[in-house]
Amino acid sequence: MAVISSFPAFLETKWKLKMEEIEDDDELAVAYKDLTEYQFLISHYVISQGDNAPALEEMWRELRAVSESKGEGPNFKMFRRGIVTQVATYRVFEELGLHPKNATPEQDAYKKVDLWSDDEHAVQIKGSAIEKFGIYKTDEVSPTSVEISGGGGKRNVYDNDIRSFRTKVRSFGKNFKGYFIVIPSDMIDFTTGKPKQELIELVRQEVSPLKMAA
Repeated sequence: MAVISSFPAFLETKWKLKMEEIEDDDELAVAYKDLTEYQFLISHYVISQGDNAPALEEMWRELRAVSESKGEGPNFKMFRRGIVTQVATYRVFEELGLHPKNATPEQDAYKKVDLWSDDEHAVQIKGSAIEKFGIYKTDEVSPTSVEISGGGGKRNVYDNDIRSFRTKVRSFGKNFKGYFIVIPSDMIDFTTGKPKQELIELVRQEVSPLKMAA
């Protein structure tokens, strides 16, 4: 399976970038593209196998074993969270009657777009084990700080990320908008990436074909 056989190269590229072993600009561009192409590959596979939990359990088990053999075991949960969160968000937009599609590797690497909920709305997704659900529309985000509730009060957890994404979405053109979504891990099945009904309803309150056309 390509998802498993390509994983060691993915981990090696991530390590080289982390250790700043790649300095040439062209090589850096290739490295980032390779990473996002792999994430595209595994996300597509998880989506396509959504009703085959045993196959996905086996995939995650083998990927974890590879991670541990490469000394990347402690980082595996974060990697898995990122993939299942993206898959869950894709499925949420499907449930809302939209036609989501994964971003291209270039859009992911350089524009920080994880997927498109439709032809005009880019989406950036943050999975979190501690933060509450939140969805922020780039056309409504102020250039000043954004407050998000956290455990000990309000703090600007994703402030810079949201404003940066707002700028990147604008680079596509004036007709493009975006959603920055924070997804709590407990609203997702960590094997299949299927979203809980609660998550679907929370997004429905903010996003629907009717609201998007308004």
